[in-house]
Amino acid sequence: MNKTAYEWANEFGIQILDPDGFGERSEGSPHMDELMNIHIFNKCMAISTIRIKDKNLWRNRHKIQRTNRE
Repeated sequence: MNKTAYEWANEFGIQILDPDGFGERSEGSPHMDELMNIHIFNKCMAISTIRIKDKNLWRNRHKIQRTNRE
């Protein structure tokens, strides 16, 4: 399943404060408004600055990831 970084972030209960790992700052990575799978999102998110908005969604992110695997 492909979603934008905004959609993935909302699903995980996070806010991306600085998109260091996405195409806005990292050449060869998708921009936040482009469709990407969960694996690419996780790779880009790991390099970015985030803020956890919903701790319950963030704690359940592994369940969400299993549901969205391709």
